[in-house]
Amino acid sequence: MTLSQLLHHGPVAVAFLLAAAVALAVVVVLAIKSQPMALREDEFLAQVNKLLGAENAERAAKLCAAGGARPVAQLVGVGVDALLRSNLRPADGIERAKGEMAKRLPAMQGALMPGIIAAAAVAALSTLLGLLVLAQFGKEPPVGLVLGFLGPVEVLAAIAIAARVRIRADLARALADFGSFER
Repeated sequence: MTLSQLLHHGPVAVAFLLAAAVALAVVVVLAIKSQPMALREDEFLAQVNKLLGAENAERAAKLCAAGGARPVAQLVGVGVDALLRSNLRPADGIERAKGEMAKRLPAMQGALMPGIIAAAAVAALSTLLGLLVLAQFGKEPPVGLVLGFLGPVEVLAAIAIAARVRIRADLARALADFGSFER
């Protein structure tokens, strides 16, 4: 079945095409936006811990600031800032800094939830709408068109969800590993 034949089948088909365009745009944006949030968490934290171990918290703060809006860099930056404010050596102030980070962790992880929920909702709604289109057409369903749309939407939604879930885990790991240097 071609696109023109699909359009001939009424409002559900037109709604499906409009929803397809919107859903695809939403999941593409979510997938793209989640990529710059990622950070090589292990390497970043190792470098911060190395700087803290050398009692160079000011340079560690600059490294965190260079991480920009990346959640792991922001959370580690909270810890480094707490160390700087405490006027203690990093080895002596690490627990206080981790306490500050622990206070911020739930809010930072929670900030990732709207993207997860949006991607899951778009994937679920697009699947539901695709099933409605298939049901309306009876003997001649545009299976290829519907499935051709659903596959990429579902895959991109899964990518967006997985990226945000990984960042949530990276935040928890950053809190656990912060200050792991030779004292």
